[in-house]
Amino acid sequence: MATSIDESSVKLRSDRVLTIGASVQINAPASRVFQLHGTPETWPDWNSFAPECVKHERASDPGTSGDKDVPSKEMVAVGDKVTFRVRMTPGGGFNGVTVVISEVYRPGDQETGREGQSNTDEDAFGITWYPIGLPQFLLRGTRWTEIRDLGEGKCEFKTWECQAGPLAYMVKSLYGKTLQERFEDWANDLKKKAEESERGGRDQAGGTGQ
Repeated sequence: MATSIDESSVKLRSDRVLTIGASVQINAPASRVFQLHGTPETWPDWNSFAPECVKHERASDPGTSGDKDVPSKEMVAVGDKVTFRVRMTPGGGFNGVTVVISEVYRPGDQETGREGQSNTDEDAFGITWYPIGLPQFLLRGTRWTEIRDLGEGKCEFKTWECQAGPLAYMVKSLYGKTLQERFEDWANDLKKKAEESERGGRDQAGGTGQ
């Protein structure tokens, strides 16, 4: 089961007021977990915290035609804008969130100083985004996710967010505990989906009961 993030092991905003996050070991390859987490259109299949992707607007159109309001059904890329709805409590109402993807990286990337990497090695998958919609002087945030290969078809999934600004104090007071629980739900839901997909893939490849 997911646990709260170890803040000493990850990059944090220096102006943070609130930090929330979760970490969990997943018995599935890091690449599979990265693909699920990084494709918002899959979230309704497994993500109880963010069960609806409203729009995934690509930063660069590869030449396909169509309505930008229709989800792209592709992994996020730097500059993409994603709008989704989060559910703060099971069975409760929805709140809309729009984020911009600021980083996407994979093992072997040679860039240095990548925001969001917790270590200096190059074995991690990662995605970073920040929310838009409110003035930065009121609320600023950064959401990091890192997926590190542990070998033997296992990985460690970490996702965490720092919020800063005057409104972050209100968020911390009113929703801090709930957000922490929901981040752990996100990690646990992803673990369940990835492990089910991995078992299904092995069954399909090797046959069941053969």
